[in-house]
Amino acid sequence: MSLASAALPDMKSPHLKRLLFTLALPAMIGLSANAMHQLANAYFVSQLGTNAIAAVSICFPLLIIFSAIGEGAGIGVASAVARMLGAGQQQQANRSASTVMLLLGLAGCVLAAVLVPLLPTLLRAMGSSADALPASTVYATIFCLSAPLILLQMLCDFIAISEGNSRFSMWTLLGSFALNVILDPILIFHYEMGVAGAAWATLLSALAALIAYAFYFYLGIGKIEVAPRHIKIKRCGRWSQSAYPPPCLPA
Repeated sequence: MSLASAALPDMKSPHLKRLLFTLALPAMIGLSANAMHQLANAYFVSQLGTNAIAAVSICFPLLIIFSAIGEGAGIGVASAVARMLGAGQQQQANRSASTVMLLLGLAGCVLAAVLVPLLPTLLRAMGSSADALPASTVYATIFCLSAPLILLQMLCDFIAISEGNSRFSMWTLLGSFALNVILDPILIFHYEMGVAGAAWATLLSALAALIAYAFYFYLGIGKIEVAPRHIKIKRCGRWSQSAYPPPCLPA
């Protein structure tokens, strides 16, 4: 039995309303906190002037892109993993979570590699002024380099939620947001990093959340095991006969 198996909600409980409340409220709080990192950055950066706040605001579309990819993959994996656990397919759940973890990390690296060289052109196309472009490029570059961390953190959130441990996800995301708020004034004003300090605060807070999830999986706090030995990628072919695994993922 894992360290916290007894503390996880009983997913077979007949009290559905209580179960839904127990799972949904922490998930809602945690995911809401995760979406507020950019608002915290904007608040502190706004004290540097109009060009600084413009640099952060113009990068919101990048956040939307990252969120769409991370949350899309996370919701898909959470749905599949939850059904696998319900069907008693523990090994299948471990393979799916581990394999998508690898693929999403690689996708984040590719996304960063593609976006960073194109940032000046993209930012001009998104409406960045000539005065705000240097600060926008600095902020967006660091933000794009953190793409693998941000995407993996989102995936870990949904994996924890899928196995009923939404409270761990909530506290991890609240802690990550709190760290972002603490680091923002330190890096922006004390170390005089300006807009770059806000971006580094976001990157470091995402890294801290990932470290927490590394301990989560390493110590077996949840039911899912995420490890290299579980990674298995199939070539695209026919759709699996099972209702659970998507194509090109472990069978």
